Amino acid sequence: MQPLHPAPTRPRSLIALLGFPGISLPELLTMPNRRPLSYFNSAYQPLSEFPVSSLRHSSSSITRFIHSKILQETYRHRIPIRTNITRQGGGWGRSNGPGGPFRRAFDSIPGQVIVGAIVGINILVFIAWYVAGANARLGNPSLWKTMRQHLIRSHENIRAGRYWTFVTSIFSHQELWHIAVNSIAIWSIAPMIVSVLGNTRFIAFYLISGVMGNAFSYLWHQYGRHDPTYSSNGASGSMNGVIALVAAWYPTTTFLFFFVVPAPAWLLVGGVAAYDAYSTFITKRPPLNIDGAAHLGGLFTGFAYVLAKRFRIL
Repeated sequence: MQPLHPAPTRPRSLIALLGFPGISLPELLTMPNRRPLSYFNSAYQPLSEFPVSSLRHSSSSITRFIHSKILQETYRHRIPIRTNITRQGGGWGRSNGPGGPFRRAFDSIPGQVIVGAIVGINILVFIAWYVAGANARLGNPSLWKTMRQHLIRSHENIRAGRYWTFVTSIFSHQELWHIAVNSIAIWSIAPMIVSVLGNTRFIAFYLISGVMGNAFSYLWHQYGRHDPTYSSNGASGSMNGVIALVAAWYPTTTFLFFFVVPAPAWLLVGGVAAYDAYSTFITKRPPLNIDGAAHLGGLFTGFAYVLAKRFRIL
């Protein structure tokens, strides 16, 4: 989540607005507990039967390295891999309720297609920002102004009632390094979580993490730092939520810090959280122009999800 310098929406209404009427926040939090594989019906399959090639959809040595480590941790902790599952009553099976057919069709899409679609949307919006900037430099700022009104989370937009920017800004990046880092992270890490949650729940969790990151950043800069000019965009809040799940479920999974230094997930996420807390609550101007508050909001969402399942709050 990258800031730009010149009341969060309800998760369920956001999901319904985006075409997921059959899922609510309590249902999102109803993911199978870590029980023996014999507990689950045929929708679950052990790792030995799971097509590992479906996760290894990138030719990059970095992503192959990360995937191999995540798969090792999956086998160690015996986390069940979800395939096409919808919920009905107290068990897992077909759903004939509202949104059931859509969810069955959506969950049947390969997970790498879902991840690729997210990255593709980010790239298209980035290209649109580039075109808008070029047009503005040539004396035609209309597209630039329109995109700032609908793809940037800012006090001005929220005050004007453009609450959808809590969602749309998740897919908005204006600098090359920003979209590159987030796209690599999404492409490398998200497929494993998609395979655990399923497509529908992953999209819901991804959006809720981004919205919560945006909401915390907005409230902190508005009422904590009293900086109404602060604005930001980017997918970092969502990705930090996903990374929090990986760190909680597979804490010894190895990541490549700065794509060079191997580090276990728990150490990497702990370091990121410490840095973001420092840049958010201590420094007056965050280094590297990074919205640490949005990162913390995403991390909190991920760990809150894990705790809710651990203590069976829902």
